Amino acid sequence: MQIVRFWTAVCQLPPHSRGVPGGRYCLACQPQRGPVVAHKEHTLISTAPARPQQPSLRPSLQAASAELLRCRSGASPYETFAALSNLAHCYAEQGSLATAEAYLDEALTWSRVLGSQDAQVDLLCQLAELAHRAAELDEKVNDKVAAQARARACGHALAASALAPKVADPSWEIKVLLRASDVLESCGQRGEAIELQIRAVQLLGLEATSV
Repeated sequence: MQIVRFWTAVCQLPPHSRGVPGGRYCLACQPQRGPVVAHKEHTLISTAPARPQQPSLRPSLQAASAELLRCRSGASPYETFAALSNLAHCYAEQGSLATAEAYLDEALTWSRVLGSQDAQVDLLCQLAELAHRAAELDEKVNDKVAAQARARACGHALAASALAPKVADPSWEIKVLLRASDVLESCGQRGEAIELQIRAVQLLGLEATSV
């Protein structure tokens, strides 16, 4: 638990916030059942768990950037596609969602050059999930930008569901439909999400009867 000390004339913590998960309580006031009283020094304890320190992503980001630079100088389409995907994941892990989305979008173009339906579907799912993640963050500061991100997320999810029947593994088609459905439902498109869920259930039934 994290302990924070501060000086004040009056305890500012409302009684209902003390000791609740994710809240704080005052060691001086918490035992009391009566009204909050004035204290000179308070020790506050956060009941929320401390966030673990994440290792620096800079070395992996630098390595991924160097690999992409090498690929742009004349590598095969598959190597370029893989380098773009890897760099996008590095940026996504450090929270640079717009940059990650741009690199994933470029990787999607290369997957079409390769003619890989599986890679296209996977990237569309990733783009949908990434855009939805961006929308959740953007809605706290800019509703218009958040709406644009949700529109991108829904577009990618629907594109993934349209290509899902062309993937090599029928079991993976079910997973694709459910991933796309999750994004659509999170973006408020419940009707379209339910349609994809029904498709997934129907495929699951067909798969079960064929065993």
